[in-house]
Amino acid sequence: MTQLPHILHIGWMPRAVAALTRAGARVTCAVPPEDITKAQAAGVSTVTVTDPTNVSAILGGLARADVWVSEFDAVCSVLEFCVVPAAAISDLYGFTSGAAVKALGMRDKFIQKRKVRGSGVATAACETVDSPAALDCDSLEFPRVLKPLDGKGSQNTFVALGPDHLRECLQRAAAASGGPWLLEEYVPGTEFHVDGLVRDGEVRSLGVSRYHQNVIGMPTGGLIGSTALPSGRYEELYRSMRSLTGTALNALDYTDGVFHLEAFRDPDGHVVFGECAARVGGLWIDDLYQRAFRVNLRDEWARAVLGRPCGLPAEPGHPDDVVMGAACLPVPPGVPLRAMPTHDEVMARPGTVFCTVDESLRTTGAADYLPRAGHAVVSAADEDELGRRLHDLVDWFTASVAVRREDDLLPTAPAD
Repeated sequence: MTQLPHILHIGWMPRAVAALTRAGARVTCAVPPEDITKAQAAGVSTVTVTDPTNVSAILGGLARADVWVSEFDAVCSVLEFCVVPAAAISDLYGFTSGAAVKALGMRDKFIQKRKVRGSGVATAACETVDSPAALDCDSLEFPRVLKPLDGKGSQNTFVALGPDHLRECLQRAAAASGGPWLLEEYVPGTEFHVDGLVRDGEVRSLGVSRYHQNVIGMPTGGLIGSTALPSGRYEELYRSMRSLTGTALNALDYTDGVFHLEAFRDPDGHVVFGECAARVGGLWIDDLYQRAFRVNLRDEWARAVLGRPCGLPAEPGHPDDVVMGAACLPVPPGVPLRAMPTHDEVMARPGTVFCTVDESLRTTGAADYLPRAGHAVVSAADEDELGRRLHDLVDWFTASVAVRREDDLLPTAPAD
């Protein structure tokens, strides 16, 4: 009987574990204490580590549990902050060679932009800021964007409009983390995400989607999501994005795996590289991609981890007769919910083809960053109809949500 490949996944990500399991692998996850119960409830073997983003903490947790990396067939992670430590451990135990350096290029935004710019791809000029006192704010042109070197989404990212505003942003950034930070030019224009799969240096699947609003503005509210753009209707955009993506991935020496790239089209129509991650896009993006571009990126990621060939005989296309988009389903942050639409109710809305609704928010409340109950993927005949359906869905969902009040938790008085 052939033994199943045994994979060590750093951190807890149920969809990644499910993809590896579908591919026929046994999975052990190195997870912090707060994720143990969830992972074990899913039937996954676990090892407790104090910090899955720290190589020393991971190796220490494995050693305490008498679990040795040499027992596995591969080490991996799809989590933003665990990609580099997973690659470092993979290199350390000889599963890969040079993976950590490549992973760093896909995480550190300064290193990434320097490599991409060196290949001739347009991207924002940037510099590192070691401390607020080290920067001459008065000598700069504005606006400027201040962000972590290896952040996630738009968390702790600021658009500074002038010298005094930049000083204020630096103080807020310093309160959130110790630095250093990345300071870069502000790129005007429309923001897109370009997702897909590269194998043996060849891009095997690529889909371009337009954010409903640029990522940096998402924390202020509004419609959060994107529209998947059919290649047949956006031929010139696809040519530009394919060229940018291929050149950027080559510059980053990223030849095998999934990618999530962000780029802008400036007011003159030129495409500008934003950043690129070696993972599946978060929130709604992989669910939208699977339905709009007919590829399950997580399954293809699992095939790459296991060293198997690409499962796509040819690049699938976008359905010709529909346009698809997605939107997050917003809720108030930090408070349990007394009322919220169910999964079936969301699915009954016009054009909805997929949704997730987190029922646990009825007792726990949503996170402060982009508070949401889930997301929905919606189809329509054209982009105008899609826009109406997405806005109507989000407006209806928002109006149907009610937070739990203090008196909801009081015991009911006995009847006379």
